[in-house]
Amino acid sequence: SRMESAAIRFVPKKATAAGMTNPIKPQPFSVITGIGASVNPRRDEDAFGSTVDSPVDLTLSPAINILGLVLEGSSTMTWVDSRYSSRVDTARVVLDFPSLGARLTGGTVENRPVAFQGKSYLIGASFNKESGFPGSRDRGRQDSTDIVLERRASVAVAVNGTTVRNTTLESGTYHLSDLPLSSGLNDVTVTIAEDGLPPRVVQFGVPFDPSLLDPGETDFSAAFGYDRQSLSRPFGSAYFYIGLAHALELGIDAQGEWGNYLGGISVLWASPIGFIGLGSDVDLRNPETGQAKPTWAAKASWRFSSPTNRYIPFLGLAAVYR
Repeated sequence: SRMESAAIRFVPKKATAAGMTNPIKPQPFSVITGIGASVNPRRDEDAFGSTVDSPVDLTLSPAINILGLVLEGSSTMTWVDSRYSSRVDTARVVLDFPSLGARLTGGTVENRPVAFQGKSYLIGASFNKESGFPGSRDRGRQDSTDIVLERRASVAVAVNGTTVRNTTLESGTYHLSDLPLSSGLNDVTVTIAEDGLPPRVVQFGVPFDPSLLDPGETDFSAAFGYDRQSLSRPFGSAYFYIGLAHALELGIDAQGEWGNYLGGISVLWASPIGFIGLGSDVDLRNPETGQAKPTWAAKASWRFSSPTNRYIPFLGLAAVYR
């Protein structure tokens, strides 16, 4: 049944801490090269008939690590009917800052658009929060909750009034994770019946949404440079999000190029009735006269899902004005 398949894990605390404090360190110098090849038969028709050819593409993606500074690149070479062409797709320098969970990139970069921002491919630099570092948390991942048992006990877990697991555990400290949460603020109740003691109940709220940050947690990105094709149009884009409370997140964003400037603010809230998002951006543009003419756009959204009930589908509504 759906209730039996709900993934609830009780893992001893000592078993999950091993190996997390001493991540593997890279060698001072290393080289790796990716090679890819493809053949794409195609048929072209024109007034003189049809022709068939088979372009061959060879892609090389080398990366050189020198004391933590990584040089990356990729290029594609194409052969068609004895004709040869090539192009450079990426060429950049990458430096990681694990203590910040961030990555600095210079060369061919692109911005990460949010809200009403647009995407651009640049020659410049970017500084982004990344989720692959040791100890970092993927945005939207559920953090575990500790349960301390002084002796053998029966434990029942209910999420939003629905019992999703009954089990018996020995004494110790356990992590309660992988709860089947709904979008929004979830009511979790843990009933613990230890041998020889009266039952005790632990209740707490767990907000959940794939984009919700924990209190004090941040997410940021910034990119600056020139348009990769023309090399003549300066461009900058950035955003910063922070978790303010147990179920609230605030974000600001800005983007600009010559004669066009965009800035906005957004609020995300995990409410008991689902996840609610509100955001608005103001655009200032008029490069012909030099006088900024403001226009604005706004978006309101609501999302709700209930993994513990197969009869309730995923629901979502969004309204956009621009």
